[in-house]
Parts: sequence; C-alpha cells; structure tokens
Amino acid sequence: MAVYTTSTNVGTILSTSFSGSTDPTDTEVASIIARVQAWIDQETGRIWTTATTSEYHDTLSDARLSWSNEAIGAIQDTYFLRRYPLTSVQTVRENISGLSGEQWETRASGYGGDYLVDFDIGAIRFHDSYPAAGRRNVYVSYTYGVSTIPDDIKYACELLASEEVINAIKRASDQEGLKSVSIGDASYDFGDLERQAEHYRQRALHILYSRGFYSKGEWR
Repeated sequence: MAVYTTSTNVGTILSTSFSGSTDPTDTEVASIIARVQAWIDQETGRIWTTATTSEYHDTLSDARLSWSNEAIGAIQDTYFLRRYPLTSVQTVRENISGLSGEQWETRASGYGGDYLVDFDIGAIRFHDSYPAAGRRNVYVSYTYGVSTIPDDIKYACELLASEEVINAIKRASDQEGLKSVSIGDASYDFGDLERQAEHYRQRALHILYSRGFYSKGEWR
C-alpha cells in the first residue's frame, strides 16, 4: 500500500528537513506518517490509495437462509465484496468439491464467461453456470481504493504529521527544561508551538470534514 506523503513534505510545512541525525529523525517522521495514515483510513472508513485483498463467500440457496433469516431465491447470483471502491477483480474461483474437500475451479469473466463485475456496487454478478450452494466456496481476489491519492488527503496527512512532530519536539523540550524551541529557521515559545499544532490539526480536520469525516457521533 502506498504512503500518503513523505517526511520531505512534512519538513516543507515545518520549514525544515529531516535526516538520520535530526530530532526527530527521518525514520521517526516516516513512522508518524504511517500512524497518521492509518488513523485517516479508520476515521474516514476507507483507504485513499489502492490495495489488493481476497475473501471467501458462502453461496446460499432455498435450503439455506440468509443472515437475516429470510428465505432467498433458488439461485444466488450476486456476491458483495467487503472493501470499496472496487477497481479491478483478479480472480474468481469456486470450490466444486463442496464439503468433501477442495477442488478450485477458476471462473471466467465477461459476457462470454460466467460473471460480470458491478463496479458501482462492488459486487460479482453471475449470469451463467451459477455456483452451487456451499460454505466458503467462492473465492475472490480483487483490488480496491483509488489509483491516485487525492491532493487534499495528502495535505491532511502532512498537517496531522506536522502536528505530531511538533508534539514530539515539545515533549522532548519539556524534559530538558527549555522555554522555547526551534524548528528549522523559526523559533517558538511553548505557547506558540501549541497554537501552531492546533492550527495544523484544525486545517486537517476541515479537509476530512469535507470528505465526510465523522467522529464520536458528531460532525467535526
């Protein structure tokens, strides 16, 4: 999975640069970026790059009930994938041995094959030779996300990572008993540093708000 930004871009916001000898180091800033990226993904409920995953699906029939305990039609033709947005499907296989073992048969895509991909709803729709009823008998490997990381998401990640860098510098300065610290060419007292960190955070949250960011039951 691609990272949303780099320590160089975070350093640009802070008017500085990071290396193996700075505090924090380039590696430490990269670790901060990774944590911020994971937080953005969790809070927005999706990823902003691409990733490949795979999953197994049950095939239901009249003799079996759906999870809502409502009877479904005789043939299940649609399998909804768990990740979104869907960008491509690599493989669809069916275990044709049922519960007696594993014998996986690759299904063909397209109008001349067995299924079509419904990108709008993130699903596989069979139109010929439907899978038989079974547990975990349909395997799908696919790619989801977006091919190009949006610039506003990159910027939000850089702002939040900058906030975390400031907080890390401030904690270290507190322990050393300093009254002010320097980041690049700028010098801040602790009050200014806290205001700058909060400014970065609010700008980032505004970006995520425009993307539908929702936290603890309230829009931010």
